Amino acid sequence: MPKNFLRFLAHYLVIRFVHFFGGLSLPILNAALKAFSIDLHFEKCPNLGKALCRVTERLPHADKNAPPKIQYFHLPERAHIYLRGITRRGQQIAANYGIDRLSLKADDVVLDVGANSGDLLIYLSNLKTPLTVHCFEPDPVAFASLALNCKNLKGALAVHQALGNKCESAVLYLSTLGGDSSLSEPATYDTTMQVSSLTLDSWLQNQPSIPLNKEIKLLKLEAEGFEPEILEGARETLHRIRYIAADLGWERGTTQDCTIPQVVNLLLKNNFVIEHVSRDGVHFVFKNSLM
Repeated sequence: MPKNFLRFLAHYLVIRFVHFFGGLSLPILNAALKAFSIDLHFEKCPNLGKALCRVTERLPHADKNAPPKIQYFHLPERAHIYLRGITRRGQQIAANYGIDRLSLKADDVVLDVGANSGDLLIYLSNLKTPLTVHCFEPDPVAFASLALNCKNLKGALAVHQALGNKCESAVLYLSTLGGDSSLSEPATYDTTMQVSSLTLDSWLQNQPSIPLNKEIKLLKLEAEGFEPEILEGARETLHRIRYIAADLGWERGTTQDCTIPQVVNLLLKNNFVIEHVSRDGVHFVFKNSLM
């Protein structure tokens, strides 16, 4: 029986095992992974932060002396995201957004707005291409893991900042476990906190690593329903952006609306065209028709 099939079967059995029991403690999860000879190991990192965890992966065909892959994340309950492996998680994120269809070259600028723990960085680091990447995340718990993951990619910077259409004090609705924290009040949330919100236009005014005449190759956008406001706050920047990859799903406000109409209309008026729509119908790639 092919080794790849056996590895796939082992991953599938562990994932079903975890889902059947509704989530497991990390030691039990590690025991299950070891029983199926899957080279993943999960652990809490209390020395780095109360909610911080990490997963370590040794690839099956990697040099024995090569360092393992490490990805930090917040909350043990989110461990299932990485059960198919760290590299696979990065590929999944890029494929979901259509980013794997784009050609990123040396010295390109990438803005990841709503980066959460920074799983897109897994994909970007595997490109082996020097990039300038700025990852925005307002949720303080998610940001702690993002900051650590940015150290795995030279040129990556974690930015603890909320973005919107005004420079003002705003309420952040925290839903950390699901990665759903937003400036748009959702149907359910854990708690709130007051944050300083900036426009992307204003933030870019003081960034020496991104000169005002520099093209931004990619803006990846996931704001749990707040995408229209963030793009409104980037009106002076849109002409510099070549691609926008956005999740426009059913996450806006207490009624959980999608943001497809607002975002599509705004971007069409600013010379963007729809380049790609994912199978789920909510992930869009827009291309600047003037670039």
